[in-house]
Amino acid sequence: MDAVLCTADPSAMAIHARVERWALDEVALPGRLVHQIVRWLYHEDRFCRATLRIRNTEIGPSSLDVPILALLNTADEIVPPASMMGFLDAIRDRNASVISYAGEPGVGLQHLALLVGCKAYDQVWPGVIAWLKALRKGPSTGPRGIACDGPKLCHTLDGQ
Repeated sequence: MDAVLCTADPSAMAIHARVERWALDEVALPGRLVHQIVRWLYHEDRFCRATLRIRNTEIGPSSLDVPILALLNTADEIVPPASMMGFLDAIRDRNASVISYAGEPGVGLQHLALLVGCKAYDQVWPGVIAWLKALRKGPSTGPRGIACDGPKLCHTLDGQ
């Protein structure tokens, strides 16, 4: 369907073709690893429930002590917005930011749109770069929970 949506846009079609080629060249992951990822992270949601065990330590959102920037593609079917809500709720009182993006045709897989989409470069990456620059200035002046829908609509996660 994505190929049909981008036939009138040569740039989008070129990106679509590159993503398709990349997807077909992918190396298969070991079955046990895929099974564990799907079961632990998706079915059991161990990270958000703080029951994911790494080297005898259970980790979850509360164990993160770094600034967080979440990039959310609202058209993503692999990581739909609803699947991120538990995590975002768990870090609501933390130094966390969200940049939302509506996706775009021509990317082959919406999950990759944030990385390869033409509109993502204009709508998402300026916010990522600004967040990183603010982070470099230190915790007192760094990013504080900014959520953006494209380059125009921004608000903090705590409603301020």
